[in-house]
Amino acid sequence: MKKALPIIILLFSIYNAESQVSKLELGIEGGPNISTVINSGITTVGFNGGYVAGITCMYKINDLVSIKTGLDYDVTGFTNTVTFTSNDGNTLMIENMTHTLNYLVLPVVVRASFGDNVRFFMNAGPYFGYLMSANGYSPGIGTIPSTNVNESTDFKRLDIGLTGGFGIGFPLKKGIILELEARGNLGGLSIANNNVISNGVSIENVSGGLLLGLRYTIH
Repeated sequence: MKKALPIIILLFSIYNAESQVSKLELGIEGGPNISTVINSGITTVGFNGGYVAGITCMYKINDLVSIKTGLDYDVTGFTNTVTFTSNDGNTLMIENMTHTLNYLVLPVVVRASFGDNVRFFMNAGPYFGYLMSANGYSPGIGTIPSTNVNESTDFKRLDIGLTGGFGIGFPLKKGIILELEARGNLGGLSIANNNVISNGVSIENVSGGLLLGLRYTIH
């Protein structure tokens, strides 16, 4: 028992130190993003501009490692070309079609933080997205009128992929942290149903954004 006592004291000291460090932080985040799709069959002619906004929850395991999750509303999409042909097969004109995809996204990342007052960090982990709605728009040209169509059935509801980023956090006052993060998402599932948009090939979401966040420490 006497030999075990120092070990018990050491384990209790480590546990007590970890308990003092561990904190729960709640916050909000948002900012602009840019997105497109990785594909092997359709022609992507440009990126779509969108935004992401949501709430966050971070549990600080120790001074180095944290687990962060949240719920974001993420507006992404892509642009491809649509070719209009005559009855005899001749090309009349080529027009851009913009596809806007609105997701609810749940990221779950492991974060590593460095520094004393100003904190640098990097994080990575999976994300899970649920498609709320999808819309296709072409501005029209010449005698071709503009079109605005609901494309919710053209895309799969579930999207799963990897998310990661790096950034810096600044303490504003006790318990409040201002954070700036550059983040990227890479889809791991094909998002398109078998339709004229994808021509039966696989397409995956890819996006990047610059997020500004505020977190409050819950003691």
